[in-house]
Amino acid sequence: MIAKIIFILILAILLVVIIYHVIGIFRDIYGGIKEKNEDRAFKVEKFIYEFLFSFVRTGRDFTAKSQVANPKVGFKKMAAHAILEFAAKFFPDLDPAKSVRVSLTKDLQATLEVMEKAKLNAEQHQSQDALNYVVACHKELENIFNNLDKLSSINVARQKIREIREQMQIIADAPTFDDANPSAQTKTADVKAENYYQILGVDKSASEDEIKKAFRDLARKYHPDKYSGLADDLRQQAEERFKDINEAYQVLIDPDKRAKYDATLS
Repeated sequence: MIAKIIFILILAILLVVIIYHVIGIFRDIYGGIKEKNEDRAFKVEKFIYEFLFSFVRTGRDFTAKSQVANPKVGFKKMAAHAILEFAAKFFPDLDPAKSVRVSLTKDLQATLEVMEKAKLNAEQHQSQDALNYVVACHKELENIFNNLDKLSSINVARQKIREIREQMQIIADAPTFDDANPSAQTKTADVKAENYYQILGVDKSASEDEIKKAFRDLARKYHPDKYSGLADDLRQQAEERFKDINEAYQVLIDPDKRAKYDATLS
C-alpha cells in the first residue's frame, strides 16, 4: 500500500514537472509571437477572452433561470451560480484591450517626460525649429492617445511612440542647434569641447570596459538609422553628436591618446 502511494506521488511529481515545462515552452513560443507581432497576439487573446466571457455569462444566466424555475435548487447549483456571478462581475478586468491601453499609456507618459526635456533644451538654445518639431510630435502623441480604442494596429502605434521618444531624446541631449541663439551656441560649443569624458558620460578614472560599454550604449542611441524621422537640421545635429561620441571613444580607448588628452585637461 505504501509502495503504491509513493509510486503515485512520484508519478504526480513527474506529471507536474512535465506540465510546467510544456507551459514554459508554449509561453516562450507565444512570447516570441507577441514580440514579433503584437497585433496577432492581441487577436488571439481577445478571441480567448470573448469565448470564456461568453461561456461565463451563459452559465450565469442558465443557473439564474434554474433558480427561478426551481426555488428548491440544490446547494451545488447555488454555489455554481454564485461563482459564475462573481466571475462575470470581474471578468471585464481581464479584457486584453484594457492591458493594451495601460501599456500604451505608459509608453506615452515616458515619451512625454522625454519630450518635456527636449522642449526645455530647445528653449534654452532658443531654437525655433526644434520647438516646432517638438510641438508637431506632441500633437501626434495626442492623436494616438485620443484614439487608443480605435487603433488599427498596436504594433504601428507602439513603434511610432518609441520613434518619437528616441527623437525627443536626441533633441534633449543635443549640445547645440543650427538656428540657436549665437550666445547660446558659443556657450554650448565650449561645453562640448571641454571634456571627452562628459561626452561619453564616464568618470576620468573610467576603465576600458566602462568606456566600451558607454560607447556601445550611446552608439545604439544615436545611430544614424534612427534619424530618418527628424527634420533636416535636427538630423544633422544628431549625426554630429554621433561623430562626437565616436571621436571621444577613439581617443579614450587608446592608452597613448588618452594619456596625451588627459595632460591637456590638467
